[in-house]
Amino acid sequence: MNLNKRPVCYSDHQLNACPTFCYAGPQAATEVSMSYLNKTQRREIILEAAGRVALSEGLQAMTVRRIASEAQIATGQVHHHFASASALKAETFVRLSEQLLDTYRQKPATSSWREWLHQVLGSDTSGSSEYLALWRDAQQEAGHDPLIREAYIQSMLAWHQEVVAVIRAGMAGGGFSTSGEPDSIAWRLIALSCGMDGIYLLGIAGIDDRAFYQHLDAAITRELAPAAL
Repeated sequence: MNLNKRPVCYSDHQLNACPTFCYAGPQAATEVSMSYLNKTQRREIILEAAGRVALSEGLQAMTVRRIASEAQIATGQVHHHFASASALKAETFVRLSEQLLDTYRQKPATSSWREWLHQVLGSDTSGSSEYLALWRDAQQEAGHDPLIREAYIQSMLAWHQEVVAVIRAGMAGGGFSTSGEPDSIAWRLIALSCGMDGIYLLGIAGIDDRAFYQHLDAAITRELAPAAL
C-alpha cells in the first residue's frame, strides 16, 4: 500500500473526531461529513464552533481561520455561509446572549423574587462569568463595528424585557410593590448594574462582589419596596 497517497475517509464519523484508520485526518473526514448535511445543518455546526471560541477565548479571537479550525472545516465553508467575520460574530453573540437569558426565564424554586431579580441583573455571576466576559467584549467592539453594535442593542433590549418580566412576575406574586412603571425601573436597574460592572473592572478598593450586590440591593429596595424580602 502506498502511504503517500492516503485515501480520504468517507465513513460517517462524528464531526469532531476521526478514527486512527482515517488517513486523511479529522478535517478531511469533517468536510466529507459536511457534504451530507443541508445548509441549515452546516450553519449550525459553524455557529456551535463559533460559540465555543467566543466563550473560551473572546470575540477578538473569532477569526474565520480560528472558527474553521474549531469546526474542523475549510475556511471557505465559513465564508460560504456568512457574509463576513463580523456577521458571524454578531449572530453568535445574540445566540449566546439568548442562551444566557433562557437560564433566567424560570424562577428557581429555592429563590425569592429578590434573589431571582439579582440573578437576572448580574449581581450573581456564578456559572455565567464567561458570558459576562463576552458582554464586555461586545460593548468594546460595538464602538467600531456596526454589526456588533446592532447585536449588542438587540441583546440589551432582550435583557431589558427579561428584567421587566421578572419585576411584573414579582409584583403579581406579592414579592414587589411599586407605583412606578416596570419598563423604566428595569432600565434604571440595568444602568446601575452596567455602571457598577465598569467600576468593578477598574479595581477600585471597596468595589467588589459584595459591594456590587449591596448597591444593587439598595436600588431594588428603593424602586420596588419589596413586600417580602
